This record gives sequence, structure tokens and C-alpha cells, in this order.
Amino acid sequence: MDSSPSSGVASFDPYKQSDISVKDIHYGDVHFYYMDKDCEDDSTFGQYRFLSESGFQSEPSFSDYEPVSIEADWGQNTEFLLKRTAFNDPHELMIAQSRRHYVVPADKPGDKDYFSYYLWLT
Repeated sequence: MDSSPSSGVASFDPYKQSDISVKDIHYGDVHFYYMDKDCEDDSTFGQYRFLSESGFQSEPSFSDYEPVSIEADWGQNTEFLLKRTAFNDPHELMIAQSRRHYVVPADKPGDKDYFSYYLWLT
């Protein structure tokens, strides 16, 4: 069984993965995450034979967070939010992405309405 992303198996006996780059558009399975690109610009996305994962990071809705959080967690840079991210400075990237198309007000930690709006923007 090969893992993802992969450009395939070169040999099964002995097992050896292909040396072809997983970013080659003609082979394999590509993962596409360009956090600093404009998510509404379709020229950002390349052409691939098979693209199994793609996207831009975003937050869940407030209705998902509310039952598992407290008021002190409701802010852009709280430990609560920073724990669940996979990228360095993800919130800065999500805010920058949102600013390309929307007005993003200053953070108001603990403010339910602001936090709901921030989550919606991302």
C-alpha cells in the first residue's frame, strides 16, 4: 500500500516508491495548499492528473466551537485556536486571505459577535 501524496510504485518486489516528483502534473497524487495565494483566483490552481487534497485553511463555525469553548477562547490568537492549526502563523494567513475581499475589524477577545464574524470570514 502506497501513501499519499505519491507518484506511484516503481517495484513491488522489492517494494520501492517511484522517484518521480509528487508535484509532477502527469503522475501520482498531488496535495495542493498555498496559503498565501488568493483563494478566489483560479489561476492559482495548477493542472494535475489527480489532486486528492487541496484548499485553504479555514475555521469551523461558531456553532461548532461554542459547546467546547469558554468566553476566554473567543479571539483570533487564543491558545484554543492556535492548538488546532497545522501551519505556522495560520491565523495571520487566514486574516490576510480575508482582507483580500472583506473588511476585517480588529480582534475583540471574548466578544461573541466579533468571534462569530471572524470565523465566518475565514
